[in-house]
Amino acid sequence: ADGITVNLYPVPGVPTSTTTNALGEYSFDGLTLGDYSISIYEQATNPGGHPVYLSGTFTLSEATPDMAVDPALEPWPTGTGSISGVVTDSATHDPIPTASYNFFGNSQAASVNGFVDDPAGTYSIGDLPPGDFSISVGALGYISQSADVSVEDGEAVVHNVALVAANATISGHVEDGDGNDVPYETVNISDGTPMGHYSAVTDVNGDYSKDMLGAGTYTVSMGG
Repeated sequence: ADGITVNLYPVPGVPTSTTTNALGEYSFDGLTLGDYSISIYEQATNPGGHPVYLSGTFTLSEATPDMAVDPALEPWPTGTGSISGVVTDSATHDPIPTASYNFFGNSQAASVNGFVDDPAGTYSIGDLPPGDFSISVGALGYISQSADVSVEDGEAVVHNVALVAANATISGHVEDGDGNDVPYETVNISDGTPMGHYSAVTDVNGDYSKDMLGAGTYTVSMGG
């Protein structure tokens, strides 16, 4: 099948995608060793937007650095369950109509992306089979938030999300042991959570700054 979207999900990591050619072939090159999963979307036969193929997790290792995953498209299981809620600012309690979500289904790494589509800040994911799900919600200017949600057969689960504004800044100056400025050095900033890793680069004077952070405690380290 030509022009089918294939999504590759590092576990964990940032997903990437490609499309099949006229022979139905696809390829992801330059990958690091680790765990991955694949999802495939075929809009014509599945207009609801759910993936029609979810691979299990597979591992690229030194012993098997190359792997062929040749899926046969099968409809993603659907049901009558749903997850919905309202996304708000944790301080003002105002709705955030610009939020987006990334939804991971049934312990698979494949996902469905979506957006809050009304001024009230509501979102809804329907046609879900029973199972365990993970949802990550974020918005520009806010810290993303993830949670695990279980859905029983036909259950309508309400999962409201209060996002914390990212209005804090960490800045500083880097010098070597002799007191000289260190330009173009990577500064790593982490709050210790899986999604809370950030970086900045010093300028020609050794100064760095990272904004759009949430309030909290961070560890700062050099190099990378």
